[in-house]
Amino acid sequence: MWSDTVSVLTTQPYRVLGDSQTLAVSDDSPLVFSIHGYLGAPRDMGLFAKSAKDRGLASACPKISGSQWHNAVHRLSIALEGTGRPVHLVGHSLGGLIAVQLAHVLQDQVLSVATIASPLSGSPHSDRFAFYSAHPLFVTKTSETVSISPPPAPMLAVAGERDVLVPVGSATSVSSRSIVIPGEGHRSLLNKPYTSHLVETFQEESTS
Repeated sequence: MWSDTVSVLTTQPYRVLGDSQTLAVSDDSPLVFSIHGYLGAPRDMGLFAKSAKDRGLASACPKISGSQWHNAVHRLSIALEGTGRPVHLVGHSLGGLIAVQLAHVLQDQVLSVATIASPLSGSPHSDRFAFYSAHPLFVTKTSETVSISPPPAPMLAVAGERDVLVPVGSATSVSSRSIVIPGEGHRSLLNKPYTSHLVETFQEESTS
């Protein structure tokens, strides 16, 4: 179980949740929960966590590796549901697919979902990664393709125009709002302040 004490952090922009910890909270203010991509790390989501900290919101980033991807939806949903607090979900690549599935599980607890270059529908590369975490209730799988149902919460999908791993069509297929960033690739979106600004603006709109 992932866990840690989540609070408004002053020494770093996010709290990394390790596999042997539990998620505990002290109030009911929104939590920004950022999920890195396959082969990524919590530090990849630093700009989104810093944005949350600057707004006085708590933030956390789970560390997921290896076989943990297969049951990440189940384990993270238990940890987040236990907090009872509203959640903004942010995910990069495979982490975005996890975020959408978490929104289905947590329902009204989720304020918004933002995906960054995430494999939401079929393409040769995105299908390979999506199969790692696909939840049978929310993801339709065939021998050739993967597609996920739109989440019940407001969703923003950000895609890179030059992303060869997750093409624009795959990254934006199920979202009610999509933004394609010219000239950006799969990972470069994470390093651009305007990406976190887009997510921040969307989160604020979702709670206004």
